[in-house]
Amino acid sequence: MIIMTELYLMLGILLMILILAFIFIKKKDRKEPDYNVYIIIGIVFLVMSLGNSSSNSLWFLGLLFMIIGLIEKVKEKNKKSKNK
Repeated sequence: MIIMTELYLMLGILLMILILAFIFIKKKDRKEPDYNVYIIIGIVFLVMSLGNSSSNSLWFLGLLFMIIGLIEKVKEKNKKSKNK
């Protein structure tokens, strides 16, 4: 009889193999991410950090996401203006 922890271990290993296979299959047709979503995620994290005064990590993550989104938005805008 298989002990439950061994069963969970085997299921976990099988799940990891499936996730890795999915990542490598999807890696071939990778698309450019939409950086406007980064700005929205940053705003959401900033709002969530207002209610959580014990940790500054949400505030930092929100600021980081917003900065990444804004930088990529400016790069995309410059790239479009050079192509015209």
